[in-house]
Amino acid sequence: MIKDGKYTEALQHFRNKAEFAKTGRHIFPATAVYVHEIPGPEDYASLIYNIASNTFHQDWKSIELSGVYYFDMKSNDPPRELTLTLPPQLQHEICLMYMEEWLHILQNLQGKPLAGEAFDEVDVAAYMEENGIPLTTSFLSRYGRAKALQKAKQVKKE
Repeated sequence: MIKDGKYTEALQHFRNKAEFAKTGRHIFPATAVYVHEIPGPEDYASLIYNIASNTFHQDWKSIELSGVYYFDMKSNDPPRELTLTLPPQLQHEICLMYMEEWLHILQNLQGKPLAGEAFDEVDVAAYMEENGIPLTTSFLSRYGRAKALQKAKQVKKE
């Protein structure tokens, strides 16, 4: 779905608690990111950083997936989730974060790296890349992934 740009569908898949429960693990909502106005392009980097900071696996037993909620401070309406209606660029970023957490659980279940990389954060990126998942600059910038993947490619060429 990510390869085909079907980000909303991918997000729904990664948030499917019943599907994830097949791993023997659970999905829980993480601390949400609240915005008071619809985010514009100037807000994307900060938003991505906050979502990434709140999305993680917990002791290999569960994952927590953050989302974006709009809260109108002038009304009494409850916060409204925006995650599935965000622009494709942001949905793509969130898909990669969610997929990353699923892959961390898969690493744990298999007891080994998925793509042969020792550092689990680089391993998930290498696995995604090997499987044709389009990676973003933001995703690659976390944990030194871009440099590590480039180095791994150099080693394989030699």
